[in-house]
Amino acid sequence: MQILYVLGLGIVVLSLMGTGMLANTGGNIDLWVQAIGWGEGDLERPIDNAIVEILLDTIPPENEVDDPITFVSACGFHSDENIPLGEGFSDGLIICKILNEDGNAIAEGDIPLTVSVVDPNFAYTASETLIIDINQPISEDATHMDRFFDMRIILEAPL
Repeated sequence: MQILYVLGLGIVVLSLMGTGMLANTGGNIDLWVQAIGWGEGDLERPIDNAIVEILLDTIPPENEVDDPITFVSACGFHSDENIPLGEGFSDGLIICKILNEDGNAIAEGDIPLTVSVVDPNFAYTASETLIIDINQPISEDATHMDRFFDMRIILEAPL
């Protein structure tokens, strides 16, 4: 029976030693935890409505036989609601994802929400139009119009 107590004590000591820097009580580690689960609060969305548009570009054909290539170059974002500035912990972000027919993201772009150009009291000012360049394709032809099926906007409000 004593061997079980010694073994149990050894496991407790090893587990405490394994916490390393997380067990430091000096207060020099900032940890942001958002507890969302049963009985916790609801996440609030920063805006309720937005207008999103697809911006296209065309590459002219190299010869008279080929067709021009049309591709998605950017997303336009517009809302009639302000997005307030955060506390300076993290900039917000607007992400535009281009999806294929299977619902997989094939290209994306993003733009930070630091301070509005129109009104420095907000991260985004109502009616301001932001252009989000699509600059992260998964392949060379990912933004071609024939691969485009849907688009998603993800809005991370500033913290």
